[in-house]
Amino acid sequence: VWSDPYLSPTSGQEQAMTVTVLNYFPLLHLPQMLIGVVAGSVFVRRDRTDPAARRRWGRVADASIAVYLVGLGATPLLPYPLLHDGLLAPLYALMIFGLASGEGVAAALLSRPVVVLLGEASYALYLLHQPVGARVGKFLQIAGLAGVPHLALGAACVVSLAASLLVLRAFEEPARLAIRRWSDAWLAGRARPE
Repeated sequence: VWSDPYLSPTSGQEQAMTVTVLNYFPLLHLPQMLIGVVAGSVFVRRDRTDPAARRRWGRVADASIAVYLVGLGATPLLPYPLLHDGLLAPLYALMIFGLASGEGVAAALLSRPVVVLLGEASYALYLLHQPVGARVGKFLQIAGLAGVPHLALGAACVVSLAASLLVLRAFEEPARLAIRRWSDAWLAGRARPE
């Protein structure tokens, strides 16, 4: 998981426990939450009518994404705890804030219809990729194709993506629309004077 001799516990069990604490102990995520709260507060209070400010934030998003991509090469040199909590949170906040401005190269690329569609299907993909990938692997094993290099990964990706798009169109969007209608009707009923 990490190789820093000053931060790595000696036994595998101790290391696994340390990683579990780093990943799931709520207080260790407090700085990330506070950064998000501050960034959200600043974003809500910003001047939305200033196009120059929006362009500046778009450039900030592009620059922070570039720094992140260049920095990926340095991640093996950094201890896992620093990468997991705190160190990258300000950079992520800048990226999100800047992308939310809707300006810049990254925002333009991410607003393409196919990318937006993939983003909408990402929750279904998150839920489905493991079970679908396991079924695809089992199917390939039964078909005698399990030994073909990269076939299982490619097939799992394609089938998982297709399944997530199907779930988006057949379930998520209709359910969202039904919830919105119900919510609007309920709010309209509450707004009527007694």
